[in-house]
Amino acid sequence: GSGSRLSFPLTIEFFDEPLRQPMSDEPLRRTQARRLFTRSERLGTKASGVAWGMLQLSSIEALVVWCIDLPDGVCSSAEGAPTTSDAGLPAGTRLYCSTQAWRSAELQRLMPLAERLRRERAGESDR
Repeated sequence: GSGSRLSFPLTIEFFDEPLRQPMSDEPLRRTQARRLFTRSERLGTKASGVAWGMLQLSSIEALVVWCIDLPDGVCSSAEGAPTTSDAGLPAGTRLYCSTQAWRSAELQRLMPLAERLRRERAGESDR
């Protein structure tokens, strides 16, 4: 790899509707896979949402995972034609992404405790 950055804007919508068929791809096969919709904002880049799911990491956080198909691939050149200095992904690439997220019900339950601890620490630092 060249170490070049490749970025392209996408609008992603996560739907609660389960997929009809279970996913066989890791890590989505370990989740209740749901429908994902993508819309590319950059001309010449086709992206198709495949699925998303959540893996519980603890009682308060989860790993949100999703995948997107790039049927025509993507490259960083303005014209869409790869050059030797461009970063790119070949046609037929399935791109996997993830991010950590707080579970809202647990977060709401813990926020008053966190606020109380902040006030107690602030009171200790005043001494």
